[in-house]
Amino acid sequence: MVTQIQQKVPVWGKHVKKIECANHTCKCLRSNLEKLVVETPTYKGKGKLCKRTRIRITSAVRCAIRMRSKEKDKLKAAKQLEFDIRNTLSHVYGDHTRCSEFCKAGKASKTNAGQHIDLDNDDTDDNVFTDQASMWSDGTSLEAQEESRFDYDLFPSDLDSAMRQDIALILNNVAKKSISLIGNFTTNLAECWMHMRSKFDGGKMFNHCNRGSWHTRCYGAALRFNRGPKWSTSTWQDITNTIPGYHFDKLFTERQLALENNNIIKSKPEIKSSRWKRKMASVKEGNTKKARMHYGNQSIQVEEDITKSELEEKKDNIYEPKL
Repeated sequence: MVTQIQQKVPVWGKHVKKIECANHTCKCLRSNLEKLVVETPTYKGKGKLCKRTRIRITSAVRCAIRMRSKEKDKLKAAKQLEFDIRNTLSHVYGDHTRCSEFCKAGKASKTNAGQHIDLDNDDTDDNVFTDQASMWSDGTSLEAQEESRFDYDLFPSDLDSAMRQDIALILNNVAKKSISLIGNFTTNLAECWMHMRSKFDGGKMFNHCNRGSWHTRCYGAALRFNRGPKWSTSTWQDITNTIPGYHFDKLFTERQLALENNNIIKSKPEIKSSRWKRKMASVKEGNTKKARMHYGNQSIQVEEDITKSELEEKKDNIYEPKL
């Protein structure tokens, strides 16, 4: 889209610059690191590009974007951000000779290192829902970003040349976007709004653009989010300056109470556990480690293969009449 605008829009089109979402860029970085480990299994394991290290790299890049966005000279900060992103690998693997001023190497981290031991294991979880959800959330919090500024239990000797080259290629692609990332902009608010609105207008499945129906549903979605389940009664009172009727108020009071009770029940650990088990029940056969190792009994060939001489004879019978 940006390329089309720059090429086809006269006068000001060539000056249009794309603003990248910082969160989306970091998620793509994490996804590319995951693909790299899948394509090169030798990078797995403690002391290499394990899950903990992949999260650490993503957190360090996200922290650099946040710290550089606070500077006033954006052009200079963008160049420094590009250098910081390229230097992320050296920072994570213990080489702090070229780190920026916000690096806290040598200082004690407040986070207990023991809580990350389980992240050194690269075995995939059978629960694909939990695995996917954690991949997008791990390392994005402010606490994880601050922790990435401290020392890490890796050394430059742990990084071999092939792995350095592959990771540097991924980081260089992110560093090229530094001028678009320096604002630390995100699409969180827009995505939140689209999520709320889609509940009211059916997403892209229905056309509500005629006679103001779509705009009405947008207003309803915003009021529901800002005022809660009883948004209808409060809006009625603000517009008409009258108290809504008993049955009208009772209906939305019951809905609010039901929603609160439902949230309390869903927050219980045993309910969460049973919910995940129900979701996994339908995909358990196809996602277990045992199922991924073979194709099942249906793939067993009942008939024996023909001999080489029989194959040659059949080939001759097919080709000779046509030649």
